[in-house]
Amino acid sequence: MGLLGFEGFDDNSGGFPDETLGAGQGASGSTTTGGIYWQAVAGSVTKQTGQLGGSAMALQSNGQYKCFLNGTYTRLIWGARIRTFTNFATNPATIVAFYTGTTAQCGLSFNTSGNLIFWRGTPSTVLATGATAFTTSSWYYIEIDVTFNSSTGAFNVRINGSGSEISGSGVNTVAGANQCDAFWFTDSNALNSVVNWYDDLYLLDPTTGSSPYTSMLGVCRVETLFPAAASATSWTPNASTNVSRVQETSMDSDTTYNSTPTTGQDTFTHGALSSTPATIFAAAVRAVVRKDQTSNPTAQTILVSGATTQAGAVNTQATTYLTMRDIYLNDPNTGSAWTATGINNAAIGYNRTL
Repeated sequence: MGLLGFEGFDDNSGGFPDETLGAGQGASGSTTTGGIYWQAVAGSVTKQTGQLGGSAMALQSNGQYKCFLNGTYTRLIWGARIRTFTNFATNPATIVAFYTGTTAQCGLSFNTSGNLIFWRGTPSTVLATGATAFTTSSWYYIEIDVTFNSSTGAFNVRINGSGSEISGSGVNTVAGANQCDAFWFTDSNALNSVVNWYDDLYLLDPTTGSSPYTSMLGVCRVETLFPAAASATSWTPNASTNVSRVQETSMDSDTTYNSTPTTGQDTFTHGALSSTPATIFAAAVRAVVRKDQTSNPTAQTILVSGATTQAGAVNTQATTYLTMRDIYLNDPNTGSAWTATGINNAAIGYNRTL
């Protein structure tokens, strides 16, 4: 499908994602079984307050954070809410850099005047400069559509869902092969006061899938809804109730948990959306699971919408906590795009299958 993944930075403990960006199973800093995953490369990452509530991720101390795409792509569309840093320092500060292996192909940065620059290889090789002067410590939504090619490369950058700030076509957008396999966030100025904050991120492969995932989605919000009440339970809580064990906004490992020695599932209602969106592009169900036995139990996420129960991919569990995540473009009960009512009335959970 064209939608590779999305991230709201809301349900994490250290300020950085501890899950896959797309569908699959894994943990931050490690490979996944079929998913896209994050890895802290250098420096530190902190958890900040997002513009619309929830959390945002901020890089500090020459921080570098990498998202491995678990594949190669010739074109990508990337969008995210960005809070600019407190000053525009002497070196270009990078918003996002696209990589193949260890080679930086191209990227988007701010120059010392607070304008966007699109570059190839390093920020010193500028292909285009935007006219908009950004304000420090302010939120913007930035989208970029990049084709990775040495002769037919193209790029288009949009601010806050309208117009085209900078663009180019028939240009060289790579410093290596005609592909991308990762994107990086990097605090290139190595100053704690010079960082971008990130929130509400989405990633598309527009060469696959169908509309609307073949072009920029516009200003997006990723909202995380947490369990509110149990609707069905077969696992055993380590104390209190099943729902109280899975309501934390930052995963607390073995402090609160539900467990089962046999097959069975728990499902829960959850909080409602804070508004009624004009369009809901997708929903995802996430569960964090580990095993405490020598056998190889399997588990999956569960989504219940109306009369339809949709099970996620079956994953073999490890002795360390791993995130299972499944993405649903449409409401499985209707086969059509999600509505706010459909989201609010759905139940979520997990199932031990073996």
